[in-house]
Amino acid sequence: MVESGRRNQHQNTMWLGIKLDMWALIISAAALFLCLPLAVLANILTPRLLNWWADRSTRSAQARATTLRRELEEYEQHYGLIDAPLLFILLMVERAILLACVAVCSLACAFALAFLLAWGSPSPQPHFRDFAATAAVSCGLMLIFAYFIGFWSSSQIARYVRRHSAAYRDYLKDSIEKLESHRKP
Repeated sequence: MVESGRRNQHQNTMWLGIKLDMWALIISAAALFLCLPLAVLANILTPRLLNWWADRSTRSAQARATTLRRELEEYEQHYGLIDAPLLFILLMVERAILLACVAVCSLACAFALAFLLAWGSPSPQPHFRDFAATAAVSCGLMLIFAYFIGFWSSSQIARYVRRHSAAYRDYLKDSIEKLESHRKP
């Protein structure tokens, strides 16, 4: 009797007028939807952060310039340049893969949420809870699969474009020049 009372007490625990299980749902949904924009932001800011860090000391600037120079030499020796139409097509394919991945992840998340909410509701059908739980797990697995396959293939396209792009090579050359000019007194 005391055990069931404790269980009911934990089920009704609230913070700011919202049940804790709803907070868990809100936080997990926010984390799921924010992971893509934060990953894009991290990819945009990482080179800038590395160059800023290298600018702070002469030794760091020299090491960063050497690393960028090696990367540029590797690209120029082993990878040819691609023309603009092919570059445009590859970038559009990458964006389409990312959009498809976000769409599949959003649908899987919505279906999993709907099935989990249906699982928690009382049902006259005896096997409905089992179906809802199985469907929610299936949607979760589809979400994981779409996430990893979509972002893996997108990263492979981005790596190919970076290695074969004249614009990225110009960016490397400009970064090397800035780092070397910063070193000179």
